[in-house]
Amino acid sequence: MKKKIMLAILSLIVLCGVALIYLYKSNAGIAVKDNVIDIQKEKVDVKQVTKEKDSNRPKVIVNFGDSIFGNTGETSEDTSISAELTKITPNKYINAAFGNTMASTRQDYMYWDSLSLVSLVNEVVKDDSDISKWNTQDASISAGVFPDKFADQLDKIKKIDFFDVDEITIGFGTNDFTKEASLFGTDVHSYSYALDNSIKKLKKEYPDIKITVISPAYRYWKNPDGTFLEDSNTREVNGYKLTDFVEESKKIAKENDVTFINNYDVINFDNKEQYFDEFDSTHQNVEGRRFLAKYLAEQMK
Repeated sequence: MKKKIMLAILSLIVLCGVALIYLYKSNAGIAVKDNVIDIQKEKVDVKQVTKEKDSNRPKVIVNFGDSIFGNTGETSEDTSISAELTKITPNKYINAAFGNTMASTRQDYMYWDSLSLVSLVNEVVKDDSDISKWNTQDASISAGVFPDKFADQLDKIKKIDFFDVDEITIGFGTNDFTKEASLFGTDVHSYSYALDNSIKKLKKEYPDIKITVISPAYRYWKNPDGTFLEDSNTREVNGYKLTDFVEESKKIAKENDVTFINNYDVINFDNKEQYFDEFDSTHQNVEGRRFLAKYLAEQMK
């Protein structure tokens, strides 16, 4: 009898041991399986937020600016500086410039202010899920105060995926100068602050994008009879010359550790007749835009 009891106890112990081993292996298997799932899921998440750029593809460069970049010419052929750069380099240049705009804003300049550098950058850095993104610009376009091509220009900018962009150039200053914007200040109504603020926002949101500041270009004024009156080397507005805006843009670029290209002396007093048309001493002619494009292409290598 005792022998049978002992055998029964031993059998029970063996069964319990087998059951424990089975449970251990099962739990271990589930844990490992779960870990594999977690790791795979983590890899998928990383892939979703990491966008590698193909080093062999043409660079994508966005040109923000005023009419110096925005001027596409008077014919069906696009002869803007951006278009000319695309023709002579392997890169893709996107013209994101609007004529008559400034880097800074003016409190009495309602619709146009929505297309200033600071306003455009404010929208560019917004998340796509933000329902307010581009609302101000859309409302301004709908007001009917801009040239028709501005609507297409804005649509083009809205479609840019800035995570695919390699470089942004910023070329403002001539309208800030002539429209009497403050050179210095502590808000977006001053050229210096507007430029600095825009660069900082872009660098924070898109740290991998190279930023290049392009200085204002030389310009001059004529008398009613077409003779030379004065140029941006001598004309003063609010006590400042356009050359002061050039120097300030250089200073801001240096302080933010971004590239600076001096575009001011390329076309100047000595060669102005070749690169400006007879009745427009602000905007370069086709030859002038091509000349500037070649210069910028060399500087941006």
